Amino acid sequence: MATLNLSHIGILLLIILISGILGGLANYFLDRTERNWNGYDVLKSALLGIVASATIPLFLKIVSSSLMKDAETNPLEYFVFCGFCLIAAAFSTRFLQGIGERVLQELKEVKKSNAELKEATEEVKKDNEELKETTNTILLTGSDDQAEGPAAEPEQTEPLFEETSELESIRGGERSAKPKTAKKIETKRPETVLMEKFKDPKYKFRTMQGLSKATGMEEKTVADIVTVWESEGKVKKIKRPDGVFVWTLI
Repeated sequence: MATLNLSHIGILLLIILISGILGGLANYFLDRTERNWNGYDVLKSALLGIVASATIPLFLKIVSSSLMKDAETNPLEYFVFCGFCLIAAAFSTRFLQGIGERVLQELKEVKKSNAELKEATEEVKKDNEELKETTNTILLTGSDDQAEGPAAEPEQTEPLFEETSELESIRGGERSAKPKTAKKIETKRPETVLMEKFKDPKYKFRTMQGLSKATGMEEKTVADIVTVWESEGKVKKIKRPDGVFVWTLI
């Protein structure tokens, strides 16, 4: 396979050289009507023809042509390549000027694209820095990582029984107690308590540990409820730069 590739490149180089010389001679005769030979002009035309012919691969690259690659599997494409080289050599001066202007234009466009890309990259970098600063602000002041204070102690409930002010009966020296009517204690659902903590204006971003501490519920219970809310689109999970996940209401 390597030999085949080397032969292919050799054929292309041979075509470029011969076509450059023949095209250069054609250019010499196209510009002259007299039959006398001028050695300097002949050499000049041949050299310009070879140079113009040698720029055909660049020209094919600019126009995104696969002619040279196709010629490796289809030998008839060599004739097409030879035709391009002959035309470039025959009109070497105009062809070289045209290809030169095209290359310079391509370079200007590439330079412009690189400048725009650099500008866009700078904007993205700036946005990332702003986002990082915002995230760091969240990390320091917007989250409940800092202790909210000691865990709330269970509310004291009144005893279901109270001692009477009078002795209704004395049995073996023991004081009897009068049953007290039990008060109706209103209990909130865990979801309600958790939502109240999410709506606490003190913290916009909450951690599982912070919610567990604030509500007095186990982290697993808090995690189960928050996971359901996240799937329902009620809360949003955000990963901070330190790898800790926080949640906020949407």
